[in-house]
Amino acid sequence: MKSKFFWLVLALCIIAFIFSFVSRNTNDAKNFKPLELNVGDVFSYVDYGANMYVLNYAMDDVNGDGNKDMIIAIGEKAYPEDTVAQNMQIVLYNPVTETFYATKLKKFSGEMPRIMIYELNGDGNKEIVLAANDEKGNITMRIVTLQDEKLEEIFKARDNKGILFTGNFIDGFKVYLKCSKYKKEVNLELTDRKENYVTNGFFDESGRILKDDAKITISGFTSVDFVQLDGFYGIQTKQRIIGFNDEDLLDEIIVIWKYENGKWCVKEAKGSKVGNLLY
Repeated sequence: MKSKFFWLVLALCIIAFIFSFVSRNTNDAKNFKPLELNVGDVFSYVDYGANMYVLNYAMDDVNGDGNKDMIIAIGEKAYPEDTVAQNMQIVLYNPVTETFYATKLKKFSGEMPRIMIYELNGDGNKEIVLAANDEKGNITMRIVTLQDEKLEEIFKARDNKGILFTGNFIDGFKVYLKCSKYKKEVNLELTDRKENYVTNGFFDESGRILKDDAKITISGFTSVDFVQLDGFYGIQTKQRIIGFNDEDLLDEIIVIWKYENGKWCVKEAKGSKVGNLLY
């Protein structure tokens, strides 16, 4: 009886040891960083000048070799505690070859940078997305892909403009909107907010426009999501069409972008009021 009890205890101890060993190694693999960098550290592995700090980092396989690479977001700050970084860049480190791949992103500043990894161009390897909040609270981003041993930028500063609308207020409690790219023109009725516009001096009670210089603006990206398209991913963005101030929301445009033949193409574009822009 004592012998059976001894062997039972021994078996349980062995099982516990194996579980502890596997669990410890699993956690070590999860937390593994080939470079012992932390957010807030000075970054000096690649020369971008002084005051470059680690803003964020992620681990993923972006070159298709089956090993996780280290993706590091860095940026220039006058003081470590600054929330906004200038000259933000992406650095990729391959721990197998101990090679650094660096970008030369232009005019990229922001705060709260996030790194996201998605397969976006259909080549089977993942792309690196770096997104941050700009001074207006919108989302600005860059996307790079590893091609021929170089990080190539495929979503640039100009791509953050998204869909552009122009427009102005017109008589009759209406606003005229035009999207030149898709040859879309529409008049939106504003009668549901008539009192607000009269109070703010844009129209008189009869609906006659009082401020001819009031122009319509469109925001940057207020949200960015990723949606599956034909086995890989596209980008879904939202933009706000704004009237006389930020509270005067005229419509919200939802666009799905797909990377095809070396450029970003619009697959869907619509608003609840302006309708579908592609038809």
